[in-house]
Amino acid sequence: MKNLTILLLSSLLFLFFACNEHKDTGHKWNPKTESYYNFNDFVDTKAVLKIDTVAFRKMMDRYLSPKRIIDLFGAGYNLFYAVVIIHPDGSVGFGLTPDASATVGGGDNSKFYLYKENVEIESDFAIVPQQNQDDKAIRISNIFFEKRYDYRKIFNATAGYLNGKQVITLVLLQLDITVNNTMKIVNPWTIKQVDFTTYSTKLKSKQSAHLYNGFFPAIMNDDYKTLKDKVVFPQEAIKRGVNGKVLVKLFFEENGTYAGYQLIKGLGYGCEEAVIKAIEDYPLSSYPSGERTTLILPFSFGNSSLTEVDFAVKSIEVRYPEAYNNLYVEWSNNLSLTKPITTQYKVVVNINGETINASLIRAREKKQALWFRWKPAKPGTYDYVVSIDPENVLNDVDRSNNIVRGKLVIK
Repeated sequence: MKNLTILLLSSLLFLFFACNEHKDTGHKWNPKTESYYNFNDFVDTKAVLKIDTVAFRKMMDRYLSPKRIIDLFGAGYNLFYAVVIIHPDGSVGFGLTPDASATVGGGDNSKFYLYKENVEIESDFAIVPQQNQDDKAIRISNIFFEKRYDYRKIFNATAGYLNGKQVITLVLLQLDITVNNTMKIVNPWTIKQVDFTTYSTKLKSKQSAHLYNGFFPAIMNDDYKTLKDKVVFPQEAIKRGVNGKVLVKLFFEENGTYAGYQLIKGLGYGCEEAVIKAIEDYPLSSYPSGERTTLILPFSFGNSSLTEVDFAVKSIEVRYPEAYNNLYVEWSNNLSLTKPITTQYKVVVNINGETINASLIRAREKKQALWFRWKPAKPGTYDYVVSIDPENVLNDVDRSNNIVRGKLVIK
């Protein structure tokens, strides 16, 4: 990786601040106000971008070679995003990003969903293959990089106009490639220009999106599988051999009312449109938690490479009432694991509308249990909800037994 510079320390560092300024579009930001960077969707006259496809594919094969794609993301269909930064003088910058939210929302929402199952992401955001030592870790930002040179040989571009003058303009590209297990490129890099507004937050209220970022994830009232079954796999995507996940963040009010969504990562070929249609047609709601909450849902298309599990809640009870950790929750996997699972998932406990814990867990072979701290205010009957993997990061074949509701009687 010599002679390469980290993308997020250059172009996306500016994008972070520019996009944070813009992320509440429609309520606080006037699209006609010039910024350091200006989304192509909001200029008066859009930028013109022509791409030398042959030169572009050669560049991408250097940045993300078939071997590197397989090592980090697995064989098959893979999709990424790129930002082309067009300057008034005709010079062009280029940045590769793992998901659209890194550009539109100023952050990376999909770092826990992008990589193969045998790859673990540590707290310092390094990618650490389990079989290797920490000194061989690869930082996420090192995967997406740019050389410091002008890209005019690949991109022939003219910046957009805003308020009668040319301004630095951002164009968002969606890129996909299909590589087989022998590192052969089955379908070469395909380039599609997409709108930034596709990935902006769509809230029903005039609240800012950041007000929904509570500590605990939302728990959907209905089974996630019911919503997932409403999604129709587009024929165009089937023909292309699309395989992967569309990521959508859902927003909920304190009382569980659905508040809106944000598309984080698509797959192209009609997949994100199919997911959004299902969300808009389905009566979504979450369990009331007393705070605004969010939930990132992955919608899988094609065959999942993740190991199948079937988690089921077995019991919840108060043991040793005077102990510090007195609430015992037990669940089990009804399937035998074909290989170890390194993916972390959450177990969330909600009592009388208050989320008291959301612990990160690693899957084991059979029975698992947790102790929680919960001190009831007084004797009586309390409603509880236990949710296993509410964010749906596991390939659970039966989610009907992942959420259990009931009553705890405290004497």
